[in-house]
Amino acid sequence: MFNTANSYTLSVPETAAYLESVKQPNFPPYNIAKRDGKYFMEMAVAGYHKSSIKVFVKEGMLNINSSGVDTTEIQSVPEYVHQGIAQRPFKRTWKLPDHWVVRDANVEDGILTINFDEIIPEEKKPKYFLGGE
Repeated sequence: MFNTANSYTLSVPETAAYLESVKQPNFPPYNIAKRDGKYFMEMAVAGYHKSSIKVFVKEGMLNINSSGVDTTEIQSVPEYVHQGIAQRPFKRTWKLPDHWVVRDANVEDGILTINFDEIIPEEKKPKYFLGGE
């Protein structure tokens, strides 16, 4: 999945381990999962307004960031007695596998979900000559 200097390709479990090993911020927390052959990422963004979150791909890098501020309208900021829900700015970045493209992104119930399509070029697919598909 993620290409390293020696062009070794990681499997999905290896990718998860690789992501855990790379030194990057751990906020907000996220999952990478696969359901019905499709990959998706879930990120906990409770307390963030949809307008404050940016999701984009640039030069093969998935970028997710937030200013932490609701940009839809100017609101009076409450004086918190206790603030346990984070609304601080964040920036997360991942190198996308060569054959992944972002299909869409949505925020619902405090979870940002990003769906990926895996598009493997014909030249990279296995070619069966006997006993294959």
